[in-house]
Amino acid sequence: MEYSVFRKKVVLCGNAGVGKTCLVERLIQGQFNSKVKETIGTNTHDWSTKVENRQVVLKIWDTAGQERYLALAPIYFRGSAGAIIVFDVNDENYEQSIQQWTEIIRNTCGNDAFIILAANKSDLSESREHVLSITNKAFTKHKIQCVLTSARTGENVENMFQIMAENVACPESKSIIEDRRSGCLC
Repeated sequence: MEYSVFRKKVVLCGNAGVGKTCLVERLIQGQFNSKVKETIGTNTHDWSTKVENRQVVLKIWDTAGQERYLALAPIYFRGSAGAIIVFDVNDENYEQSIQQWTEIIRNTCGNDAFIILAANKSDLSESREHVLSITNKAFTKHKIQCVLTSARTGENVENMFQIMAENVACPESKSIIEDRRSGCLC
């Protein structure tokens, strides 16, 4: 049996403090670190998974979210097969953040890049209904799959990266996501 390996670049982006690095640490190390230092520029991590009979290695670029690094984003995003836009479900300005990052990704990577919205810090929200409302609104406006995550509890973290791997390694499998009517993986 032939076993193929696919290597794909994926960027993790979003405003400062939304939990991008914590999500990657949860994925790679299986733990939550509440004392994470802010990312300067970018950090890269490899994560490997199996999709059908393929080994998929995601080269995850964890990018800085501070405004002073925003001009560098297109440089980091070039050549990406996918992107995860992370936003804090408790941030009142989440819509502006999603809009800004979606435009940067689309302008840099084109419409073929697979994008997931990670509604992070769901464990800190007082109302699950409020979080579901946010994710459904984001899906409706941007037509991008939204995944409810928590780096602290690990909720949907590995699942989200698995979905990314499936969609960047097997573009024909995008129907896996598009078949979900609510637009939210909760």
